[in-house]
Amino acid sequence: MTAKTWPEAILGRGVLRDGFSYKRQPAIETSPMDSGLARGRLFNSNPLARVPCQFVFDEFQCQFFEAWLQTVAARGAAWFYIYLPLEGVTYRKVLARVVGEPPRLPRGALTMAAQIEFEVHDALVLPDGIVDVVLELGAAGAQQIVAALDTPMLQPYFDAYAPDFGA
Repeated sequence: MTAKTWPEAILGRGVLRDGFSYKRQPAIETSPMDSGLARGRLFNSNPLARVPCQFVFDEFQCQFFEAWLQTVAARGAAWFYIYLPLEGVTYRKVLARVVGEPPRLPRGALTMAAQIEFEVHDALVLPDGIVDVVLELGAAGAQQIVAALDTPMLQPYFDAYAPDFGA
């Protein structure tokens, strides 16, 4: 099974809105105490962040986005890979989903601005078993794994080393 991806060939890449802020959601919940330090507990080991982006769509792209959001992205419930400008000018591939129903604002005669807010995994999401593969292959194999992380499908990579882990 391949991972879902943003249809970049049709919808393009996002541009950060004015007043952009990368809002991290806390991963630790604290409880105030009557005396002493507050107690904290980890309630999310993989914290999320919110990233507002702006896209400029024509009529076809706007209809395609709404159809894609309803079918592939399950109205924002499904996670997918998208390139977002999180580190200045460069785009970085992240795991994200759409938050809420984005408003459409007319922009010019034939275009619309869609202000979409994405919920992004704040930390690198590693597939199950990748740490075992790194420990098995050592430092030299880590470079191969970094190159393999660019591809959305790592199953063939794991299948090559699967017999070694069971023994």
